[in-house]
Amino acid sequence: MRDLLTDRETAKILGKRIDSLYKIVEAFDANADDEWELVEGEHFEYSGPPVAGANGRRPRRFSEEGVEALARYIEPTRKRACWVGSASGCST
Repeated sequence: MRDLLTDRETAKILGKRIDSLYKIVEAFDANADDEWELVEGEHFEYSGPPVAGANGRRPRRFSEEGVEALARYIEPTRKRACWVGSASGCST
């Protein structure tokens, strides 16, 4: 059995808040025709029933491959934010 990280651990590794992490996950889930896909059993597993008040969102535990996929998705966004948001550079 492989080790999985909680959603909170994953958010911390990626430097995101938990709600931001799930917004990114929603972007992965939104379009089946794009290159961004999280595959249940490979990138994550559901870890419980839907969270009350979270529009049916179920908590997830992420594999190393899942965290890497999320990081690859986030990286171009961070670079753009650094370029636009700071004349003196960015330390992420």
